[in-house]
Amino acid sequence: MSRALVFTTLMTTIGCLFAFGVYSVKSFFWKIRHQEATFPGAGIFYGSPAQVTEKYENHIYPAPWAISIIWPVVLFWNISAMVYMLFQKSLSLQLPPRLYVAWAGAWLLTTVWTFLFDAESHIATLLVVLTVVILSGSCLRTACKIFYAYEKNRTKSTESKTDMNHPFLFLVVESLAFLTMWSVVAFAISIAYALAYKNSLHSSEAILTGLLTPEESATMGAIFILLVFTIWWTLDIAYWGMATQSIRFLYPAFCLVMLSLGISNYSTQQGMSLNNALCFGTSVISLVAMLSRKKAKDICIKRLNKKDDNDGCHLDKKKEISYSKDK
Repeated sequence: MSRALVFTTLMTTIGCLFAFGVYSVKSFFWKIRHQEATFPGAGIFYGSPAQVTEKYENHIYPAPWAISIIWPVVLFWNISAMVYMLFQKSLSLQLPPRLYVAWAGAWLLTTVWTFLFDAESHIATLLVVLTVVILSGSCLRTACKIFYAYEKNRTKSTESKTDMNHPFLFLVVESLAFLTMWSVVAFAISIAYALAYKNSLHSSEAILTGLLTPEESATMGAIFILLVFTIWWTLDIAYWGMATQSIRFLYPAFCLVMLSLGISNYSTQQGMSLNNALCFGTSVISLVAMLSRKKAKDICIKRLNKKDDNDGCHLDKKKEISYSKDK
């Protein structure tokens, strides 16, 4: 049953990879057509994500080089995690079925989101991306709790230390953390589109909603990212303790993403905007949080141990986390 779920999730993600391939091909041919080139087949595609980004003014949109790096990393990292779960010999870290359902659902909706963005359906895109954030975040939380419970049992029986280099951490936990982080950034970008523009698919020019200007909507997106990071840091340090201690690549990746958002949307003519300041500021805050994380976690874990006698983590005591023993 679990292998079937892993395989289904793997195929869903590969399908999303194919969708992004179509996404890239459409953008490539649109740029050729837009530049009035005579390349064979340049007129095959008209509408494309590249056309959407050219049509709308968005002050919190990542640079093309950042997108071309991050999306392949997220996709192949998650595919590698699923291949690992599919072919691992030991099933001691077998994840519950609900995680695979949520994982597959997140990538299925990511595929849908690709084509909704292409169709300039900003509200629908916003709702779909929000669902992806919730699903990927729930997968990350479950994976962290499962590994914590597994290691807690293993270290007690073998009197050894927690294996922080376990493949499960790098492949499953870190890939889910990266997917969740990038989905949060994508939701902020979707906020900027949805608040500033109407669906302008049948118009040559972007139509404003009149609610907020493009700069103001981008600022709202940046505020959302800062708010989510603040909530995450609080939970990571003060509440989840040992359960999320294995996440190591999220903070530096988030710091670089926010720095790239600030740089790519900075204008030398207009100077530093509030949106830019929030992006740069969030990047600095995440850097400070990363450098102070270990010390802050150690303090909070000791406090959790003394207060709740729960070994440095708030686990759901009503529902015990189960896992199979090594065969």
